[in-house]
Parts: sequence; C-alpha cells; structure tokens
Amino acid sequence: MQNSSSSLASWLTVDLVAVGKNSAVGLVAAAWWNSIGLVAISFLNAMGLVTIGPINSIGFEAIGGVNAAGVLAIGGVNAVGLVAIGGLNSTGLVAIGGGTTRSAFPIQ
Repeated sequence: MQNSSSSLASWLTVDLVAVGKNSAVGLVAAAWWNSIGLVAISFLNAMGLVTIGPINSIGFEAIGGVNAAGVLAIGGVNAVGLVAIGGLNSTGLVAIGGGTTRSAFPIQ
C-alpha cells in the first residue's frame, strides 16, 4: 500500500481511489474528513475523536452529513460502509452521485 500526500484541497488515501476531497483510509484530512479517525478539521472525524461540524460519529444515519460507522449517509459520506447518496462510499459498495473506492455490487 502506498500513501499519497495530502493538502487542504486534496484527500489522503492509502491504496484506494479517492474521489473528491477525503482521507479514505484515515491519517489526517484537513478541511474535510478523516475516515478512520485521527483528526478532521472543519467537517468530521469518521470514527469520532474530534468532530467539527454535522456528523453522526457512531451511528446509523446522518442527514446532510456523515455516518461514521456505517449504514447510510444522505448528502455526505458513509465512511465504513454500504451506501452513500450524493457523496461517496470510502470502503465500498455503492455511491450515488459520487464514487466508490472498491465498487463491487450494484444497487439492489
């Protein structure tokens, strides 16, 4: 796995494909989010050490923000899991209006 560099306008990803601005595996994403959870500045920390902005740091659903642990995020990002609508799924299955890093299954 290779680490790419990060900046305020780009995402940091580890051996995945980053779409937009994010940290797909999770060191530090300045200005957006860290999907595993060190520190996220101005948007979210996906696993919930520091969270600044509208997110569900544990949970099930976040409207207009992020579901950090992973079932559904509407208008944001599902950091672990299943479906993200209007954003991206950083781990896996389906993203609508964004991209998946490891797309494997169609929408059921």
